[in-house]
Amino acid sequence: MAEEKKLDGEISRGFLVVSRGTYDKEKGILRDISFASETPCDSWYGKEILSCKPEDVDLSRINAKAVPFTRDHSGEVEDQLGLVESVRFENGTMRADILLSDREEIAGVLRDIERGIARNISVEGRKIKSLSDVTQDGVRTIRWSWMPTAISLVGIPADTNVGIGRSAGGMEKHTEKNQMSENKTGEVPAVHKEQEKVDVQVIRSEAASDARKQAAEVMKVARMHKAEDLGEKALAEGWDNARFQRELLDVLSKRTPVQGSANIGLTKDEAKSYSVMNVIRALAGDRKVDIGFERELSDEAAKKQGRSAQGLIIPHDVLMVKRDLQIGGGGTGSAVVSTNVMSGSFIDALRNRLIGGVNMMSGLVGDVAIPKLTGAGTAYWVTEGNAPTESQQTLAQVTGTPHTVGAFTDITRKLLKQSSVDAEALVRDDLTQVLAIAINSAIINGSGAAGQPSGLLLASGINNPSISSAGSATYAEILGFLADIETDNASIGDMKWYMTPEVYANLAARPRGTGDGFILDASTKTCIGIGAEMSNQLPANTAILGVWNQIVLGMWGGLDINVDPYSNSTSGTLRVVALQDVDVMIRHAQAFAYNSAVTA
Repeated sequence: MAEEKKLDGEISRGFLVVSRGTYDKEKGILRDISFASETPCDSWYGKEILSCKPEDVDLSRINAKAVPFTRDHSGEVEDQLGLVESVRFENGTMRADILLSDREEIAGVLRDIERGIARNISVEGRKIKSLSDVTQDGVRTIRWSWMPTAISLVGIPADTNVGIGRSAGGMEKHTEKNQMSENKTGEVPAVHKEQEKVDVQVIRSEAASDARKQAAEVMKVARMHKAEDLGEKALAEGWDNARFQRELLDVLSKRTPVQGSANIGLTKDEAKSYSVMNVIRALAGDRKVDIGFERELSDEAAKKQGRSAQGLIIPHDVLMVKRDLQIGGGGTGSAVVSTNVMSGSFIDALRNRLIGGVNMMSGLVGDVAIPKLTGAGTAYWVTEGNAPTESQQTLAQVTGTPHTVGAFTDITRKLLKQSSVDAEALVRDDLTQVLAIAINSAIINGSGAAGQPSGLLLASGINNPSISSAGSATYAEILGFLADIETDNASIGDMKWYMTPEVYANLAARPRGTGDGFILDASTKTCIGIGAEMSNQLPANTAILGVWNQIVLGMWGGLDINVDPYSNSTSGTLRVVALQDVDVMIRHAQAFAYNSAVTA
């Protein structure tokens, strides 16, 4: 049985008109026509059954006289042959009475129906939910509740188990032998003459082969993104490619972090035993420190990343592990170590410091491509009996390529001698802070040159509302930021303002209107009702409104750390340099609006 996949689980099936169907010529009604059965049919995942029990079939469209009888599933008005008047259930089948049109242009089709030449019926419908899901002898069979949406007159049906002239070898093609009598309700003539046979098994086999190929491709993409459950759901519910891509896009946008590809296979205990302080001590020349374990892990991480380390690489496994450290235990550095570093992993701490809560994908290896929508599907108004115009969403990819960011922190040699776990946490805290500052700057204003990633302000499609006079922005002009995003239909998540301190102060002092308060409410930290924060990572005089989870920060491999013992040798401090491969990927630039001349 061939199945045509349609958006949101639509289905298309073909059946033969049974011999006892009749054509009431005077009233123009085709009566008692079988159009559905519970015959198991081939699908992507194995077999499927459309239930023909009254409680499992939604007849709302039929009852509303909104199910057309068409020619070859056409949605054109001129191809509508009639309207389904009513249906009834009988012995695992569904039968319909169809009111035929009396338009002159379809008179020839009606004559073919009357003579029994045009006799093959196909039904379209929409699956509602799975009623049962059983696998037996390696074949998965799902039984569905559903809703009929159209019945069509077709040339070649797909199911020969309901109808006349069945044979083991395939479906027989028939022409009428005896014309209908001229009475008011002539019987559709029985077949007395066998004609050329069509090999239904070949048709079914080809359809099943195509379905298997499509299913394999869906699961290949799902496995690539570790979304096997989504792939299984897509196959079980009969999603088309457009819906699968949409759903996958949504899953990827919410997934943080992406793990595994850069891991070297450490257990949790092994990752916890890794000492950053010991690595720094050894790199600073302390020969008493044994870092054989850490050096071996660095070599493995370098091999995984396909590059040599500048110093030693802290593997991704170590960066991801949560460390159980004491807070306020009295050790050196405990008073200044933030709680999120103490209770979480290095990656968690870095994520918490990123501007706007951007999405983060860590542990990457090689270039990465993230799907994004560049054009939405289009909605149409549909007249009764017609199908909507098909529209597809346009998908593109945002690609990420590693760019190396370098940051450093200076620690005292006295701190270096401490063995407290708090000292280890303090160093990790400093490293996340300096990296976050450098990364945040690249997220907003990366130049795309000299090794930098291309930041948000250079993204194609970002909105740039105007401010007529720097330092004197009006309430209407600030509303223009939101209006531009809404006009692009890009308000696809929670929005937030980021602005430099001078812009924040300026808007907090500028009245919205006479007696209406200020453009920015400092007491609630909101601007036009949307949360607002200050940041020194923005260019001067800049304000940005956006849906920040539409930015993805990719991180490749582990953290490469080295020691520069010379820069501050006279001050008794040691400079620790951290190198991390990152890239900034903007999924939807239209979800942002900025102006860099809000103040002067």
